[in-house]
Parts: sequence; structure tokens; C-alpha cells
Amino acid sequence: MNQFSLIVAGLSVGAIQWAIPQEPTDVRKWAPLDTGGLYVKSGTALDFTPFADPAPAGTSGRVVVNETGELAFASQPDKPVRFLSVALVPSYAMRFWTNEDMQEYADAVVRQGYNMVRFHIFDEFLCGSEMGPQLKARAVDRYTLPEAPEAIRFVPQALDRFYGLLAALKRRGVYWNIDLMTSYIGYSNRQRPYVQHMKGFNTKVQMFTNPNFRANWKAAVGVLLNGVNPYTGLALKDDPAFALASCLNEQDILLRERDYGTELDPAWHEFLTRKYGTYENLYAAWEGKCGDVKLPEAGTIDQVPPINKVALTDTPAGRDMAWCCGDMESEMSQFYLETLRELGFPGLASNWNMRVHLGTTRARALFPVVTINTYHAHPLYGKTTDVDQSSALSGGGTSFKHIAMTRLLDRPFVNTELGVVFWNPYRHEQGPLFGAGAALQNWSALTGFCGQVVEAGDPIKCFSTGGDPVIRAAELVEAFAFRRGDVAASPHTIEIPLTDDFIRSGHGMAGIDDELSRLWILCRVGITYGAKRFDFPRALSVSPDKTSAIGGGLMFSTVENSKSVTRLSAIVERLRELNVLPPGNKTDAAAGIFESDTGQVTLDTASGGEMQVRTPRLECGVLKKHSMMKLDALTINRCSVPAAVSMISIDGTHDLRNARRLLLVFSTDARNTGMKFASAKESELTEWGTFPVLARTGRLAISLERATPAETVTAYALKLNGERAGTVPVDSDGARLFLDIDTAGLDQSGATPFFEIVIGDKDGSSVPSPQNQSP
Repeated sequence: MNQFSLIVAGLSVGAIQWAIPQEPTDVRKWAPLDTGGLYVKSGTALDFTPFADPAPAGTSGRVVVNETGELAFASQPDKPVRFLSVALVPSYAMRFWTNEDMQEYADAVVRQGYNMVRFHIFDEFLCGSEMGPQLKARAVDRYTLPEAPEAIRFVPQALDRFYGLLAALKRRGVYWNIDLMTSYIGYSNRQRPYVQHMKGFNTKVQMFTNPNFRANWKAAVGVLLNGVNPYTGLALKDDPAFALASCLNEQDILLRERDYGTELDPAWHEFLTRKYGTYENLYAAWEGKCGDVKLPEAGTIDQVPPINKVALTDTPAGRDMAWCCGDMESEMSQFYLETLRELGFPGLASNWNMRVHLGTTRARALFPVVTINTYHAHPLYGKTTDVDQSSALSGGGTSFKHIAMTRLLDRPFVNTELGVVFWNPYRHEQGPLFGAGAALQNWSALTGFCGQVVEAGDPIKCFSTGGDPVIRAAELVEAFAFRRGDVAASPHTIEIPLTDDFIRSGHGMAGIDDELSRLWILCRVGITYGAKRFDFPRALSVSPDKTSAIGGGLMFSTVENSKSVTRLSAIVERLRELNVLPPGNKTDAAAGIFESDTGQVTLDTASGGEMQVRTPRLECGVLKKHSMMKLDALTINRCSVPAAVSMISIDGTHDLRNARRLLLVFSTDARNTGMKFASAKESELTEWGTFPVLARTGRLAISLERATPAETVTAYALKLNGERAGTVPVDSDGARLFLDIDTAGLDQSGATPFFEIVIGDKDGSSVPSPQNQSP
């Protein structure tokens, strides 16, 4: 494709149509669902094993970045690989897992569709500083961490269970993404100091300037990487199953949420001295003020206010603060990369996985992989817990669209945390949004947060996804849409080039304009910065032009939404001229309708956030109201509640019209019994509730076109572990199958989201065996 540079300046005059989802007229009804015995059973319709690679992790060599900027195995560089990841946070009880417990867990990971585990907060688990029954936090202002490798002490039992679990996963083809540090207190040898996360004395601040904290990181990471796993015979750093190392989770500089005080002053003063030389030069350049603070005419650089929220302003002092933050992040990146090389780690590493600040691009660009976390409806904690009740799709793919703009197009893009968080009623959107979106964008990994694989569920909490039937359904859709690759990657690329001049000009603490972020639904999109690691064809190059403000909290990030469509409409027209969007493409930015260049994915924001996914082996519709939705082979004739409805072929490579074994997913909402809220908005929780988990019931009527007549058809309701639990009525007129399901009447399975459809001859002899499907 020829490169075309499109720069549309000026104010927005159009407005995208974003409608607030309207509830159907049905009164919401709930029915209990069994969340015990949640490990997926072998051979069931929910068992992903037939589609997985049975070879041990590392058989084809270490995970590398290939010549086209994708993840691949060293011995198969021309074959890109994708990872669907469990986020595993250790419990105190994990220290007492038996070998049998570990084997069963590893089997369950594979059956549920995952080929990677992200080990999160294991530094505290290994140090013994997690809150066990005999450990209490003690408040401190300052403390000293051990600096020498021989002074680092891991709890032997915890280390043994960690090693055993790594080996069990490796044998089953599951790779590892390990956070080398997540703790706010460092590798503290079983000490549990309590430090204010909102202030400056914690690892996520101290690592920038405190040699003690850096020495502690180096010593402990060295012990971890060089220790030999007795169950594999390899040091962790030498094991090809170790796919990715994250240096320090969510270390990004958060000036809105954290009071850094004077902790960053050493780097700040050095920066100012290097740039201005003298205080007099600084005073003149800043016009005598730092934000609202007037500077003394005769002062010193040491008297300049510390880095603070002035960095968020487009002022001389603000621009300097933002650029200095970028400098600190870049220098921190160099420390991590140089130290890992010194410690002998040859694998992939990354950092800066929280904020989408443009100023952090310089630091991200130093790593071979970009990693990022994202949430829709992340809780706000205070006297009560508050969760946004809006639809992610109604905002154009909120939480997905903004992280897409941090993706450097010349290297792999790995999501390390994602979630549409409980008790948001539209959690069912997560699977189609992230599964189809990540596949269309050709990302390399998705990681829901957290604990997706559990033996039995607890009452649902904000991040306890393993017992949430809505997120289990979403992750299953992601497994097929993204990991199996049912949704095609876009063949076209839109590049947004970033330069130092643009970042310096008041944009360092902002994100890519929200209007441009909506390009994700049309084709592959991302940024470039500096020298490209490999060149790639692009259909269009679009100037960033302006930016959007970033908000959020200490644990999550948001980007200000915009309803403007002026630039977006102009870009759409240029894409039509270039035939990137072919004739018949339904995209109408002003109407809030977007269709991918592949024709497989459509998003309608004007309907309150409805989505369609149409592929040969998977079709999905996200509906907000009573209406018919015609996809391709699948037609949703009636859906009485907001839901995501997916039909998936689980019969090898056969498409939906020819498959003899199908999986229907009807995902709505779920809550705990007895949940109570402060108001009818239901955003503010007053009581969490308890067992049993209740699923929102609904009536679903669908039809599925068939290539050949189906003489014998049986449909089963499935438990969350895949076990069949009674049949549901299914009819056929020869050319189509018909199902009409009311989940309120499913006595054996409860209000399950999962249904298996089996098609065979009159005697059923040709029904395929679930254990013998070709991938």
C-alpha cells in the first residue's frame, strides 16, 4: 500500500451517536447456579484440549519476536503464536498444595483454554510476606531491604510449590509470564512493613532513585532467575517455557493519585541542571512561576517545587516535569534491561503496563514487547464500593480502544490484565469485545484478571472471576475467537506516528485522542516511535493532532471519551477511496456504526452498544433490547435480556453449517444472593451477598442454517464444568435448527450459559467423539 498522510485540524463539528442502553420491559429475574466442582471435565464440550498443542512448553524453543513483530517460537519463526493467559494470584493455602493438587490445576488450565499463566504477586508468596495467619503488617516510615543475593531468603515450602507448579504447567504446554516484582515493599525476607501506596515510600516510587531498592531488586531477581528447579533440572532463566518477564507491575508515574513528595528530587534537580545550567535560565524559561506558585527571583534549583500535578498542564514547568518523568522511566528501563542481561536472562521482558501516557512511549519503546493492563468499571473504593453500570460497547469499546493506542506496531502487543468488572451488568461484552478485537488487531496475548481457573467458586467479588459464569463464558469466547483464531486479523494498518516534538508540546501526560481510538474496529491500528524494528506496509498514516485527558485511580486508568467524528469521518472516506473499506462496508461514523475491513466485526454504538461477529466457525451477537439479529448462519430471533449469544463449531475445522458438534453460549448477568445497593442505580454496593450465585434468566430463540439436513439432533444444557445436565428442546426443518430456551426452567443445570448441540444419523452413530477432534 502507498503511504498516505492525513492531517485534519480544527474543531469537531460532528458528533457520534452513543445511546444509553435501555433495559427490556421484562422484570429482571434470577435463578441459582451451581458453582461447585468448576474444573472442566475431560471430553466435555467445554474441554479445549482437542484444540491445544500437546507438546511440552519450550519444545519448539524459546518465545521470540519474529521478523514481522509477532511472538513465535525460536525454531518456528514464521508461525506466529498467541497466548490466552490465566492470571494466578497465590493464596496462603497454595503453600500446602499437594503434587496431586498441582497436576489437577495444570490439567484444568489446559481444559479451560489457556496456554499461559501470569504469575502475579509471587514475590510476596516466595518471601513469606503475604498475610498468613501469624503475620501482621507494621506501620513504618522507612526501612532497609537486603541487598546481597546471599541475604535473600525464600520460604522453602513456597519455593518448592512454585517450582512444582511451573513444571506441571510446562509438561502440558503452558508457558509462563512472571512478574519479577509486584510488591510495594520489595523482597523483604518475611517482614511485612505497611507503607502508604498513595505516598512516596514504596517500591513503585523508590526504584526510580533509591539505590537500596534497586540493589534489592537485582539481588532477589538474580536468586530467582538462577535457582535450579528440581522438577525440570533447569534454572528459571534457562527454561524456554519462561516466555515473558515483567519487571515491576504498574510502576507508571501517577501524579493524580500519588503524592511523590520529594522522592523524585534527585532526578528532577539533575534534569533541570542539565537542561538550564543555572536557576536564572530556568526562571526566565518558566516566566517566574511553577503552576500557581511564584518562584523567587534569586533562588536555586534545589528550591524549585518537586514534581507534582503541574506536570499535567501545558505550561513551561509542566512540560519539563512531564519530560523528566519520561526520562526517569527511560533510565529505569535501561536499568532493568541491563540488569537482566547481566543476570543472564535471554528472554523477553517488558514494563510500564498501566497508564497510556504518551510520555511513557519512550520507555516502552526500549523493550521488545509492549504490555498493558485495562479495565471497564474498575471499582472505586471508599466507605462503600462503587462500580460503573455502563456498557463498554456503548462507548465504542471503552477499555479496549484506549490501550490499542499504546500498541507499537513494530513489536508484539501483550495484554497483561483485562476485565469488565463485577457487578457491571454488561460483563458479557468482554468476550466478543476482547476476543474479536484482539484477533482483528493481531495482538499476541490476552490475560483476564484474575483467578479464572478454580476448583470451586466463592461468592463473586470484583476480581474473583473463576466462579463468575459471565466471565467464564466471556473467556471461552476469547479462547475460540482469539486463541484458536476464528476471527481474522485485519490485512490493513493505520499508523499514528509519534515524535518527541509532539510529546514535548504539552502531551506527555495525555493519551491519543479518543476520536482516533475508535479506528480499532476498522483495521489494525497503532503508534510508531523512533526507528522501527521492522518496516511494515501501511494503508494510512494519521497525525495524532490532539490528545485526550487521562484519569482513573491508583489501580486503574481511564481516558476521556469524545463524541467528535470530524476527523474520523474524513479518515473513513479516505479508507473507502483506498479500498481498505470495500464497497458495501457499513461504517457510518456519525451514526455510530463501524464495520471492520474484514467484514467480520460490526459495532453499533447508537443501539446502546450492540456488536456482531461473523466468521465461519464462530458467530456472536451482543444485544441490548428485544429484537431480531441476523448474522450469517445464525439468526437470533428473540432475546429477552441484554446478552451475548455465541454459536461455536467444536467439530475440528468444520464451519457452523457443517459441524456436527456445536457450542451455544447465552451469557447474561450474575450476582450473589442478597446483594444490596445504596440506590436504584445499583452502582454503590452496601452488602456483597452470599451463596448461591444467581444468574439472570432469559428467553432465547435462535435458528442455525445447515448445509445438509440434520436427521438426529440433541441439545444439552451444560454445567459450568461441561457435564451434561439434561436436554433442551431442539427442532429442525432440514435446512435449519431451532432452539427456544428459557433458562428459568433449567432444573438440572441451573441458569447456565452453556449448551451443547450434537448432530448425528438416526441412530446417533456418527456423533463425533469430543476427544478426537482435529484442531
